[in-house]
Amino acid sequence: MMMSFMRSLSLPHNLRSMIRKTLIKRVFFVDGHQMKAHLFQDKVYMRIFFSIFLLIIFILISCKFNPNIQGRGSNDLQGIWVEEQAIYQDQLLEYTLHTFKFTCDSFYLTFDTHTRVNTYPGNCFNNGHWTEYVKGIYSVNKDTLSLNGTFTKSNFKQKISGCYHIGQYVKAFVIKKHKGDTLSFQDLSQHVPFSLKLKQRITCIPKPIN
Repeated sequence: MMMSFMRSLSLPHNLRSMIRKTLIKRVFFVDGHQMKAHLFQDKVYMRIFFSIFLLIIFILISCKFNPNIQGRGSNDLQGIWVEEQAIYQDQLLEYTLHTFKFTCDSFYLTFDTHTRVNTYPGNCFNNGHWTEYVKGIYSVNKDTLSLNGTFTKSNFKQKISGCYHIGQYVKAFVIKKHKGDTLSFQDLSQHVPFSLKLKQRITCIPKPIN
């Protein structure tokens, strides 16, 4: 179209030839510039893609997937702690003695209940003395011990029926005292403190969680 326009102007041949060469160079320059810009963008995208690809490969190679094992829990609590006597137990109609076993971030809790009042039907009363068991995990945040577990059989396997408590056990205690082999908890729901004695120290060896 441009060449037709130039011919219509009746310009000398040599002038038309010079203008034609100039226009062709200009077009090639513009096209070449655009091509270089596209090539530059393609190189940038390829470098970004290649960098991301190498990063993913590095992560997959260097990442070691942790097995499903216990957490370490609190070093200060590791061991078996026994409540030897409840406060004012001789004056109480019912009291419960606690035995805690803390191993890594797991706990095993035994309730030894004594009562003078029969609140259970049939053989569950057991002459006013029975034992219950709980298994779960715990956490310590500042001075608060949080327990999250379930009631179990005496072998700490799942309990789905029977006397006394069944199901979830969720409790929070304030750690009132921890000195040497003595530990004192206060139940946040009952506000009744109780003291425990360390009977056996346990070293945490994390185990796989079944």
